[in-house]
Amino acid sequence: MTARIALPLALVVLSAPVILFGIGSYSLVNGDEGIYHYMARHMVEAGDWFRLEFTGEERVYDTLTHAPLFLWGKALVILFLGDSYFSMRVLSACLGILSLLATYRLVEYLANPRAAFLAGLVQLTTFQFVYMHAARTGEMETAITLSLTLSVLLFLRAIDTGKGFAFHHLCLIALINLKLALVAIPLIAEAAYFAIHPSARGRLRDWVRSACWMIPLGLAWHGYQWVVHAEQLGAVIHDLTRQSYGAAGGQGERLAMAGQVGYYAKELVFGAYPHALFYPWAIIAVMVGAKRGRERSGWTLVALYIASAATFFLSITLHQPWYLIPVIPLAAAFTGAALDRVTREVPRPIALVAIAVTAVFAASIRLPLVDFNPFAERAAVATPEAVWRDLSLPLAAILSIAILVAALATRRWVVRPIVIAAPLIAGLLLVGGVRVLAPLRFVDHVSESERLKQQLDAARREGTPIEYPVVVRENGKFKARYHFGDDFSIRRLPAARRAQGEYFALRQKDSTFGTPPSAKPDDPSAGGRR
Repeated sequence: MTARIALPLALVVLSAPVILFGIGSYSLVNGDEGIYHYMARHMVEAGDWFRLEFTGEERVYDTLTHAPLFLWGKALVILFLGDSYFSMRVLSACLGILSLLATYRLVEYLANPRAAFLAGLVQLTTFQFVYMHAARTGEMETAITLSLTLSVLLFLRAIDTGKGFAFHHLCLIALINLKLALVAIPLIAEAAYFAIHPSARGRLRDWVRSACWMIPLGLAWHGYQWVVHAEQLGAVIHDLTRQSYGAAGGQGERLAMAGQVGYYAKELVFGAYPHALFYPWAIIAVMVGAKRGRERSGWTLVALYIASAATFFLSITLHQPWYLIPVIPLAAAFTGAALDRVTREVPRPIALVAIAVTAVFAASIRLPLVDFNPFAERAAVATPEAVWRDLSLPLAAILSIAILVAALATRRWVVRPIVIAAPLIAGLLLVGGVRVLAPLRFVDHVSESERLKQQLDAARREGTPIEYPVVVRENGKFKARYHFGDDFSIRRLPAARRAQGEYFALRQKDSTFGTPPSAKPDDPSAGGRR
């Protein structure tokens, strides 16, 4: 069996248990996976595949800005596999495996199978890609990463072969029908590519011609919904423009932008540790070492996609940890190619010093490697702070190794590439692998909301009276609505109660939360109807 077949097959064999093991065993992780699953389930139950509804409320914003391609896929899964946590997540999991293969194929096209396999392993051992709003939860981020990675590959193939852009534009149509705004990422990157590569501009007309007849077809859903919801379109557009920096202008936005950079840097360190610390070295090493022609232009496009995604997400006021996920496969592609290069030749002295300094920096950061439960309450957004280790003797040892590496870099000693490559690759994949494998011991996690739901369901089945209001001790309004919105009225408790770990109060469906004269402000029965 050739490496062309064996290596991607090995990647599937390695990734399948990591991504699929026990995906139906743990409770709802994020509100978003609950929203998506509920809307898909409603499509099946109501037979209406054109209405996005969550607990009786039409999601107009999602209808006008997103599209149901991912939801239709989930609805088909529910139709054939039934309604369960497994069917909630299996589509995202399978798309995650396909995303790994897309990364493999991209790097194989630009480098070689060994570099492609290393890139796939780097992506697979990235904690955020596996757990945080991605492969092991039921959101659409893996569909987005797959579409973006294939967009890069198919664009390059069209440029190199002289064939049409139809398959590439299918990826753009997929993005339009996942999250409309994200199509800006490939459009900006490819416009920049045409601008800086005069030799490619001859294909611009073919790109535009293909786009003119294909992309309007991809806008069919949006065009239909914009007409149906014309009276609400203005409000949605207003909300979108308010999310953009520069809409108001001024020093406040510039300061907030700096805060955004810091926020994403912190999230990237946590979500992609230790790989993220080596991303800058990997990108520079690959770009400097790339041969002119197809290899150089191809890696340039990958870098432009990363820059375009970073620019896009930094230009909006909203920020979430999972906004980083689309760049993880592309950063993994650079890292795999850079690691492969180290196996073939000893890096230049400045590169060796950069690797040593980065390794010291990585060792000085302390993050939860085995104790963090990504299935627990708010795990996807409650990122633990990184702290600095008190290294003392370990730091001295690491610095000694760094000095040794710098000495070797002078070329006074004969060094084989494996002496540098083996510990670097083993260290990255070992630490990343531990972070990814350790949480699998939490796959039977049951949330507070899930326990409460089971108790309330049992009480209603048995006819046991329920004493209202019922307090929900888990945060997340969409998680609460997913579990209880069909059967109860829900009210968010005041801040004082939330500080004590009591977040919502439940009443019988359609009942009011009255305000008795003796009720205290923090009483869950105080307040108006939800």
